[in-house]
Amino acid sequence: MIDILTNFKDCKKIINESAIFLKNDYFESTLLFDPLFLVSVTNFDDTISYPVENFEIIGNKLIYKGKDIIHLTNNEYEGLEGDPFDLSEMKRFRIKRPYYSESFMQKKQLNVTYVPKFTCDYFEIFENNCLSNTKNKIKNKENIKIVVYGDSICRGMTSSGYMNRYPFQPPWYDLVKMGLEDKYNINVEMINNSESGMDALWGVNHMKERMPLGADLYIIGFGMNDGTGGVSEDFYISNIKQMIDYIGDKDIILMSTIIPNPDAELTDGSKFLNKQENYYSYLKKLENDKIAVANFTQMHKNMLQRKKYCDLSGNNINHPNDFL
Repeated sequence: MIDILTNFKDCKKIINESAIFLKNDYFESTLLFDPLFLVSVTNFDDTISYPVENFEIIGNKLIYKGKDIIHLTNNEYEGLEGDPFDLSEMKRFRIKRPYYSESFMQKKQLNVTYVPKFTCDYFEIFENNCLSNTKNKIKNKENIKIVVYGDSICRGMTSSGYMNRYPFQPPWYDLVKMGLEDKYNINVEMINNSESGMDALWGVNHMKERMPLGADLYIIGFGMNDGTGGVSEDFYISNIKQMIDYIGDKDIILMSTIIPNPDAELTDGSKFLNKQENYYSYLKKLENDKIAVANFTQMHKNMLQRKKYCDLSGNNINHPNDFL
């Protein structure tokens, strides 16, 4: 499990990258990096394995030369056909397109393990002078306490561990805890009182009951629902500032949100993708020696230059999957 926490640039092997195959003239999908060779291609629960010699590699593109492979049809993607429960949920949440499901996409995603020709970082590294108090405690082998506060993405949706299904990969904050404990031989207390479907205003209204004071590090992640709701940049950042003021003189990581599926729209014609991309520049202005900004917005956009949205999503609308 610890292997998946390795930075891309240090990876000798990419493990279980999720890829959805579409059928055009051929069954094809894409990977983040150009493979030198494939190690394995399996379905989500490892009950089906495809011979690697049946795939042709062209750059970062995989073409399957066999007769059939698990793939996503256009009608499935658009939500024109699918599981009756999922389709009823789309109506309940007023989702027009594409297909929305917290489980269907995982069943269509294949896991590709391969040795890449090259790798690079998709993530912007923090400045060395950020979060010095937390870094010093870790360096001195002192135990630390982390509080996570945000929306459904901070809550861990749609990781397989959070959803209690194979392969049961822990949500990102538990991976952070495991990684820190393994690398530095310390104990990390992780508190997560995030709530699905909420925005930064909700965060302000509930911070006194949900965000205990006195932790070493706070991770705040709102923006997905603010963006879809069209919350102005100024109002969004004013709410983030109120949470920062409440926390006081402590180390803080502000997470800029990933983006929703650009194809996703509601039955009233409005798009899920609205203001999300704008918030990062406002968050960045808050950065100092106590506050670091994690630019997941740009990381996600960079990855989407090489991958389809459904490759990296747990629900095809606005949640990451295990790989992302």
